[in-house]
Amino acid sequence: MVQASIHERQYRPDGVVSHPSAIDAALQQILHRQMEAEVCQALGIDNLSQAYESGKLDILQGHTGTYVVSTMPESQLNRDIHFPVSRAFDVFRRKPVVLKKAGFSVPDIAEKIEYEARVLSTGFQRTNHVVKRVDYVAGESPIVVMEYVGSPHYEHMPAGVFSAGQVIQYGQSLITGAYKLARSGIIVQDAKPDNVTFATDGSLFSKWIDFADARLVGDKREFYFPGTAEWMNPETAGQHLQTLKSLFYTLTSILYFKVTDENFLLSHLPINGNIYDIYNPNMLQLVQKIHFDPQASNEQLRRYCQQNGLHYDQVASFFAWALNPEYSTRFETSDGITTPPNQELTAADMERIYDNYIKMLNRAFRPSRRTRLRHKLLAMASKLVR
Repeated sequence: MVQASIHERQYRPDGVVSHPSAIDAALQQILHRQMEAEVCQALGIDNLSQAYESGKLDILQGHTGTYVVSTMPESQLNRDIHFPVSRAFDVFRRKPVVLKKAGFSVPDIAEKIEYEARVLSTGFQRTNHVVKRVDYVAGESPIVVMEYVGSPHYEHMPAGVFSAGQVIQYGQSLITGAYKLARSGIIVQDAKPDNVTFATDGSLFSKWIDFADARLVGDKREFYFPGTAEWMNPETAGQHLQTLKSLFYTLTSILYFKVTDENFLLSHLPINGNIYDIYNPNMLQLVQKIHFDPQASNEQLRRYCQQNGLHYDQVASFFAWALNPEYSTRFETSDGITTPPNQELTAADMERIYDNYIKMLNRAFRPSRRTRLRHKLLAMASKLVR
């Protein structure tokens, strides 16, 4: 085995090693440390050498490690051509990781990757609800290497499987993660199911995995971000500052979707055909005004409440309260308490809003006394049968 020196190594603009001896060194290290089976399992391949020779693998040399990267389309973990995320294996730390890079050598896209690397570095020091940054490779198409969280994305969970208890548990995890990030100085501006993942060990612990469009509180970076069309909130539509209130609104719309299998925003806007019609000025004005009407007929929600022993009025009132388009009064439970738009929330404001939300969520999705009694009797009968 010939070990290539740092001066011998040649790189493509995206930081991938192209010098044959450096590639050979990386592959030999994998074989010497008997990691081939681990690499193959992590990347979904049968044979390491054959996969590389057939162009299914690349080698990335970062600042703190060497990474075997899968180039197979099925290994891409998202559908974003601007910021593709791929499976990889960290040879030094001997564990799976993911690589996120700029899909195009465009300054704006490269800047977002650089900013995300900064947010991840800052965030993980403050809260473990942020996926850990492992490495960063600068260049025309910069790459950030992150820990691999092997749990399913929120949107991949089937609709209609959430019991009332699961809605509370997942809702609390989402809201708590967002709250801790905000208290740590990180505001997620592109909240959507793709960007949050959960532990599969039963803890329901959430981690946020996309920060290219996040905002560090107090940062002079331009705060307006248009968001993802179907998960827009009134502040993004109005080009106002997004705060924890904006994020909680979007997370509520995600919970609504997982309960009713219906997107709140799309079901309330007169859109035919292209979803991105939301971005036209007339639609943006409507987004800022739509609200959930607890008195309106909502068969999906009524059916869910009946199946889960919930009071429809309480659940409907929760969504009307949480999907309030008026920023100043959203998530407040006492008359006279308001928070003005386009201003950062204080720590006291965030704590009050968080406490209010958790209290209202639990009150809305707590099954009726009759339902709880029935479940208790069924559990007792099951034990007697055994």
